[in-house]
Amino acid sequence: MSGQRGWPRFFRLSESTRGREREVDDELHFHIEGLVERHVAEGMSEEQARRVVMARFHEFATTRTALIRGREKEASTERRRLFFDGLRQDLRVSWRQYRKRPGFAVIAVVTLALGIGASTTLFSVVNGVLLDPLPYPHSERLVYVGSTRPGRGPGGTTAPEFGALKGETRTLERYAAYFRSNVGILLQDRPEQVTAVGASEDYVAVFGASPVLGRSFSEEDFRPGAPPVALLSHGAWQRYWGGDPEVIGTVLSTTGRAPVGLPAIGAPTVIGVMPPSMDDRGDLWVPFRLTDAGAWGHLWQWRWRNFVLGSVGRLRPGSSLADVQAEVSVLASRLASEHPEHYSGRSMNGRSLGAVYLLDRMVGGYRTRILLLFTGALVLLAISVTSLTGLFLARALDRRREFAVRIALGGGRRRIFRSLVTETVSFSLLGGGVGFAIAVACLEGLRVLAPAEYPRLDNLSPDVTVVLFALAVAVASGLVCALASLPSRSGGALDAFLRETDRTGSGRGTVGLRGVLVSAQVSLAVILLVGAGLLSASLARLRQVDPGMDLEGLLAMQVIIPASYEASEAQYAFFSEVVRRIEAVPGVVSASWTPDPPMYRRNISDHVRTDDMMDAEQEGLRVGIHPVGPEFLSTMGIPLLRGRGITWSDDATGTLVTVVDELTAERLWPGQDPLGKRLAMGEGPWCVVVGVAGRVHQLALSEDPVPEIYRPSSQHPFFPSPVGVVVRVGIPVADVAPALRAAVWEVDRTTVIRSISTVEGQISADLRSPRLFAVLSAWFSLSALVLTLAAIFGLMSYWVTVRTKEVGLRMALGARPGQVLWAVQRQSMRWVLLGLAGGLAVSAAASRVLNTLLFGVSPLDPSVFAGVGVGLGLAAILASMIPALQATRVDPANVLRSE
Repeated sequence: MSGQRGWPRFFRLSESTRGREREVDDELHFHIEGLVERHVAEGMSEEQARRVVMARFHEFATTRTALIRGREKEASTERRRLFFDGLRQDLRVSWRQYRKRPGFAVIAVVTLALGIGASTTLFSVVNGVLLDPLPYPHSERLVYVGSTRPGRGPGGTTAPEFGALKGETRTLERYAAYFRSNVGILLQDRPEQVTAVGASEDYVAVFGASPVLGRSFSEEDFRPGAPPVALLSHGAWQRYWGGDPEVIGTVLSTTGRAPVGLPAIGAPTVIGVMPPSMDDRGDLWVPFRLTDAGAWGHLWQWRWRNFVLGSVGRLRPGSSLADVQAEVSVLASRLASEHPEHYSGRSMNGRSLGAVYLLDRMVGGYRTRILLLFTGALVLLAISVTSLTGLFLARALDRRREFAVRIALGGGRRRIFRSLVTETVSFSLLGGGVGFAIAVACLEGLRVLAPAEYPRLDNLSPDVTVVLFALAVAVASGLVCALASLPSRSGGALDAFLRETDRTGSGRGTVGLRGVLVSAQVSLAVILLVGAGLLSASLARLRQVDPGMDLEGLLAMQVIIPASYEASEAQYAFFSEVVRRIEAVPGVVSASWTPDPPMYRRNISDHVRTDDMMDAEQEGLRVGIHPVGPEFLSTMGIPLLRGRGITWSDDATGTLVTVVDELTAERLWPGQDPLGKRLAMGEGPWCVVVGVAGRVHQLALSEDPVPEIYRPSSQHPFFPSPVGVVVRVGIPVADVAPALRAAVWEVDRTTVIRSISTVEGQISADLRSPRLFAVLSAWFSLSALVLTLAAIFGLMSYWVTVRTKEVGLRMALGARPGQVLWAVQRQSMRWVLLGLAGGLAVSAAASRVLNTLLFGVSPLDPSVFAGVGVGLGLAAILASMIPALQATRVDPANVLRSE
């Protein structure tokens, strides 16, 4: 068919419309001419007869249009009938094909389901975490503003910075500050921990939220001396009050000190319940007056360096994030010139202000990680579709005689393509359905595997967008397979098909195409295997890291100090009594306390001075500082290398002492005995070193140990909220946990115990992120390996089938089985080595993106690359071995007889 005739036929709708118009015009013309002839026969002149007839058709255009529409409606109905009849026919044919070869159907469904399941799972994460807007009105206009330092994004801000921006901003229509703290509320004399948020005036308006019950904050609530009030989150209302509407007016009895640097919450009265969309912002909100010096107490003078506030604003219509960034940069420059003492020196050099969208702030550094996982899933999807295309290519060759007969009978490539599309798309939809079910199940497992700090995990759900993604992938996969299966245009091929004389030539062409597809699969599989190998090796190295303490039987309790203990002496007495009660519990070996147990957090750090640094301007070594209770080192199982640890005798009346770790000793006094040396923190008093402890991984196993020092909390009181009570036990945690809680509550029943967990469990939680990457990458790579080996097996089985006559003739001419075996393996390895070379080259170039996820492993680790190359090569040899052995069993006599 020529191009001129082909295009009108392809666009059958326009051609049919013009034809119907001509038919209507011809019919109307025939009818008019007939009436004219009748009137002429009755004695009228032709001109008079035509005027009479046309008068009867005074609405000729309307009549013509109505007739055309009627014909179009009939044609449309007929087209729909023919389409659905053809579709039912094609579906019946497809179903018969699947029933004839159920093994092919099962393999193909599983192949596609693996790719769609993985890609849909990770697309759900991308959609739920990165793409879905936050659950607030016009959330795309919400921005987070905070202090920045070189190499860091916006973090916390200070009260003066917030106040300056709020009074001058022209880009934000609403701007509010807030702080979070964990406090306790007494419910029927039982302390429960809640997350309290101190919010400034415009906080609720920024998020566009309205209470579902009661009222919101008013201006009166922020006036000095106003009665304390609170808004409850919807989740806390349901959890603690069962959704009782009588909660309005309830006075909350709070317990627990506010974090250092923040005002106390008091005993507020509940005035409203916020909508569920605000549940992720906290459990209750109280008014927070930033400009009230009395609320900050003795910390008012530190407000310029107290980065404990978060601040969020809503963009004015017409303003952009770039406008906000420009505005806050100018403001920061002005503040730096007006208050240089707060914007210079030590870590304050380069301090400024920055702005990001609130969603980006919440997602943070997880965006890159999520996109990396999604990329791995897409690679697996590509392998699945490639493998599926190879399967349909082989199946299309088996059906070439059927296609040739249909073309000979006038079916045409267009009709064959429609039947192929129906067959492959119906099949791919089945695979997509199975893959979607896999994705739903995997999402539940992903919530278990993912670290708790991953943002928006509760937003992971297979919503309409995810369903449409899976549907689009399934349909696209079916179309690709249909295009690959479409027979050639060549008319000579038709004669060859009918005579069955071109089997070898046609098969060789298909073998070449399938070989290219297999090479592509091998390359993609190598990329996934290298990534999985690097991440697994990194996880193995992390597991081998010595944390620097004895983890067996070591627990940590997070305790919020009751608000009634205001003086540091009372707080020390409280923890001393708590530790004594805990040590009396059967099964407890020892106990102590610290504001920041290893593997949980670090509270403070500072520069230290020694006797060798007499210049007050000289900046010393920066170390982590830990005010600890007596016997802390022995309780933690941190080895004492020299001297002694902190004991009960190191009280406020004695000599100020400290214990340094070996890193601090090596940095401050290399080659010297540190015992008896003096050091001071910042501008603080001098302390005498009485011991040297082993180095500890304070924050994470993936971070190198840094210098740390330990000081008696009796001499350097620092009791933030919460404080970690560390306990070493000799019995299972489940058996001792109730007794530990009871021991604490014997001291003060209002004490909130946030958690009791093993330090080993905390380390395991710290490994959840690398474990998640290792598990998912292993899933992707193993699936890719199975699909690739299956494709190699299928390719070589098909090659042997196509070359059966050639193999038989060679064996008849004296070829030995070993030579035949080598010929098959050589053909297989040709495609495999081509794929290996491409895959290893791409992996070497792309593996650097994993650098931030690796620990103790180079992105170009030769053992991983060599292991993947050699392992996949050996696996490919095994996959092609069975077809190769089948080739050696070809009977030359049968081949010659068939000729």
